[in-house]
Amino acid sequence: DAARVYTNHGIVGAAQIKAWMTAQVTNRYAHRVTVPSAHDASRLRAAGAQNLVVVPNVVTPPVVARLDTSLRAGGSVVVGTLARLEPEKGIDVLIRAAALAVHDVPGLRVVVAGEGGRRSALARLIAETRAPVELVGFRPAGEILGTCDFYVQPSRAEAFGMAAAEAMAAGLPVIASAVGGLPEVVVDGVTGLLVPPNDPKALAVAMVRIAQDSTLRGRMGQSGAIMPNAFAPGMIATSMATVYRDAKAAQATEESH
Repeated sequence: DAARVYTNHGIVGAAQIKAWMTAQVTNRYAHRVTVPSAHDASRLRAAGAQNLVVVPNVVTPPVVARLDTSLRAGGSVVVGTLARLEPEKGIDVLIRAAALAVHDVPGLRVVVAGEGGRRSALARLIAETRAPVELVGFRPAGEILGTCDFYVQPSRAEAFGMAAAEAMAAGLPVIASAVGGLPEVVVDGVTGLLVPPNDPKALAVAMVRIAQDSTLRGRMGQSGAIMPNAFAPGMIATSMATVYRDAKAAQATEESH
């Protein structure tokens, strides 16, 4: 029989139930369980899961496209985000924050790339709040990241924060909710700013701070471009090789008993 390694891609939604179910299955069948963040490891451990190893997702720097001037139309400071238009991504929070922030940053423009079931409701919220936000649908990540001045990830839940890590790899400062694995990706005050989830006012304050300080944006962007090296393919491959060796050793011990 082969050694068994189970990869959990994230505990979101009905987290307690999912964590418990995952623990029941993996404790019985898996020699090692990999998770993308220490946050998820703690949730699974609390549910009784064993043999957990944190292995972050692989992050490769996106191919940044040439500046898309249409995305900057009318904006002196452009903010980008890449997300499914679903409740857990918190785009409604970003819209409300942008409606507040624009009073201090008149040239603010927020570009949201992605699709989802909440598009119509979000479009109505944009109209109601008169927020400087445009839903641009599916666009290449490099096109958005190559156009904006900084990136915002206003999620209510996030196992890792792949889009935030890609934005950092592209040299952008990132404002993110302090939820899930995001604090393990974004270093508060160094590569970006962390804000409480579901808090438009706190997000607006952070957006104004970064929008008004180009020196801060440059410093955070440079720091962020270095951080994703910890998530490079070679680093993750080395970590996974260790996981497989440990799983094989655990299997051998199991069979000897």
